[in-house]
Amino acid sequence: QGSPAFDDQQLHGRGQNVLSMLRRWQQEKQSKHRFDFVLQGLQAAFPKLTDIGFDGAGNVLTARVYHQGVEHPAPLAHEANGVLQMLVLLANVAQADPGGVVAIDEPENGLHPYAMRMFLRSCQQWALKYQVTFVLATHSLVLLDEFTGTPEAVFVMKALDDSDVGTVPNTLDQLCDRDWLEGFKLGDLYEQGEIGSNDDGQ
Repeated sequence: QGSPAFDDQQLHGRGQNVLSMLRRWQQEKQSKHRFDFVLQGLQAAFPKLTDIGFDGAGNVLTARVYHQGVEHPAPLAHEANGVLQMLVLLANVAQADPGGVVAIDEPENGLHPYAMRMFLRSCQQWALKYQVTFVLATHSLVLLDEFTGTPEAVFVMKALDDSDVGTVPNTLDQLCDRDWLEGFKLGDLYEQGEIGSNDDGQ
């Protein structure tokens, strides 16, 4: 239904004002890199998408999306849920300042596997460029597979046998032998209950 056409400085928790944030980033020279990042991430995840435009009507800001080979843009509201989800996720990434921390719960919701991988790669690019730390809580086998070579970056909520502090996050390479882990994809291990557990929500 669009975003309130206000000049907010921060993205709301559920992304209600994402369009007003994107338009502001597009118009401000010092923030243009944030808009460009979001657009490039969308283009990577949805290759036929070429551009985004904005339309204001009273206090509501709406958007239109341009597609390769299609003469006229379509309203953003007509796009698949995955496009909207990716738009908000990328905006969350793009608003992170150098040295910041961004936590996102289950980014896989509404995204197909290719889009999930492109989102993760966008996060990695922003993290390397601006020294931002991303914390992603996920049950996605696809996202876990992307960390198969870096188990030190995967945390599992688990109570250690010799600990009396209860359930705490532990890096996967603390819980499992690295040589053993190298023989498997992490998504397969999670699905089989070897790491974490689908039964207790880890």
